[in-house]
Amino acid sequence: MKKFIVLLLVATEASAGGLQLPTRGVASVMRGGASVAGGEGLEFWSTNPASIAFETGTNLHVDFSFVSRPLSYERVDSGGNALPSVKDQNKGLPIPTLAASWKFNSKIRFAAGLYAPYGGLPKFDIDGPQRYSMGDMSQTAAIALGFGASYKVSDKLYVGGMVQNFVYRLAATSVVSSCPGQTFCAPEDPDFDAVVRADIWSFLSPSLSVGAVYLPKDNMRVGLSLQAPAKVTGGGSIEVTLPSDNIFDSAEINGNKADLDFWYAPIAAAGIEIRGKKWRAELSLQAEFWKMLDRIRIDPRDATIENVVGIGTYELGAIDLDFSFNNVYSARIGGQYSLSDTLTLSAGYAYETGASPDENVSVKLIDLDKHFLGAGLRYQKGKYTWSLALAATPRTTHTIAPGNGREAQVNPIRGAEDPPVFVNDGTYKQQWLLVGLGLKYKLK
Repeated sequence: MKKFIVLLLVATEASAGGLQLPTRGVASVMRGGASVAGGEGLEFWSTNPASIAFETGTNLHVDFSFVSRPLSYERVDSGGNALPSVKDQNKGLPIPTLAASWKFNSKIRFAAGLYAPYGGLPKFDIDGPQRYSMGDMSQTAAIALGFGASYKVSDKLYVGGMVQNFVYRLAATSVVSSCPGQTFCAPEDPDFDAVVRADIWSFLSPSLSVGAVYLPKDNMRVGLSLQAPAKVTGGGSIEVTLPSDNIFDSAEINGNKADLDFWYAPIAAAGIEIRGKKWRAELSLQAEFWKMLDRIRIDPRDATIENVVGIGTYELGAIDLDFSFNNVYSARIGGQYSLSDTLTLSAGYAYETGASPDENVSVKLIDLDKHFLGAGLRYQKGKYTWSLALAATPRTTHTIAPGNGREAQVNPIRGAEDPPVFVNDGTYKQQWLLVGLGLKYKLK
């Protein structure tokens, strides 16, 4: 089987805001993400790094959440034909958190650990109706490594910071069309489909988060958290299986490497918590500035396509993938109630706007408005603290009427004079489900 390597990572755009839930960490999920002001300890470290200031001794924390995103899509193709419904075959992802904190002196504490975003990565049949948007991203991964500290400024003010490094792997399979033009072939002719497989790594994407908690009264806490942007750069390989049409029988490709870069959005959050004798309640707001992700650049390393009948040879230059993301805003309300000295019940709700403009929604980058409901139990006995969380979003339906979609079919051969072919019309149905278990152990 002859293969050629090209700059077709266009078909496997990096995951962004549309693939994440509005919060992460078992303890924060139980409160609906409302934990900027009231979160205390390692469980809330990735939300507000000042939270570790409220711990004592040396602590280890680990939690695992199983995140599932049931997703279905009924596509209407570029010719206006309704196609069979397809469902995401990825049943879910186990997502870890691992962290430790320790005391340096009476005012300073340190912490280190790793965590990953709560997201969903699609997997569909590579020859399905959705193939021009995405086939399989289930092996894509992202993890953050962090080291931070907190400082007790006074009995009323606590601050913290964390230095992070994000490690990404983009592993994706999709389909592009290699039809030279609509006078030669239909834009969705499967004989001109090429299967793209990309594997790109980014090992160094540093960033920083800072936070503060202020106690204006004994029963009130005000929190603020800021996450700096991160520039993701990396390199890897792209491999494409030759289409079956005979114009590609003698085609060859030189160069199989490409570089990738894009920006990960900054985040700002603020909250206020009120406390009673047995209860706590927090209201928080968060903004994610995804508008700054205006493009993803893919830059090939001396890549050319040769011996394509009717085309010949041409050099592949850098391609900027244009995005039109919206900023994402969310409001959260949540809290907890002490049922006994050892058992605490938590619950919360968050509403988050979607990042994807209506006409750009696809199975690759789907980010709809979310109503997020979380609840859980926390059991503390001796040196052990156990947490159990459950969360879900109601099923959301989004329809792009025929002719209104704006995700263009990727085609590296089609001439500039040919109009774009849009491939994301149809009806999308999405839901999020989560179950998580956490354990914190106090060493001393």
